[in-house]
Amino acid sequence: MDIGKRLSLYLENNGYSKKMFCHIYGFSYNNFVSMLKGNSPFGLKQLNKIHEALPKLNTHWLLYGEGPIELGGEAQTFSILKEEGEMYMNKDDMMEFILLKYLENENIQKRIVKIYKDDIKKKLTEEKFKQE
Repeated sequence: MDIGKRLSLYLENNGYSKKMFCHIYGFSYNNFVSMLKGNSPFGLKQLNKIHEALPKLNTHWLLYGEGPIELGGEAQTFSILKEEGEMYMNKDDMMEFILLKYLENENIQKRIVKIYKDDIKKKLTEEKFKQE
């Protein structure tokens, strides 16, 4: 993932449309979109302007894709590479992804089945006592 994709992802996850961001912070929309698409390089002037506009944004992450997305906090967004391409996730989506991966483990599945069986037995026993 390049700078433009990371910045687009950050803006989207923080509620900015590209037009709104350009309007608020004085970027030319066409030039900005061209940089986001990778058709034009980000210059030092633009990167400084982005840094001033988004002080929480970790510029190391923006440039290299390493470390937390925001300074002084935990990463808010994750990128997971899948066979069919890149998929971007927020924290809730990431937790769901981790949980689903965890549930693919056969031992975990067996433990879950045992928990359900034990729960069903308990409920059946309680129901039987209620009827007596």
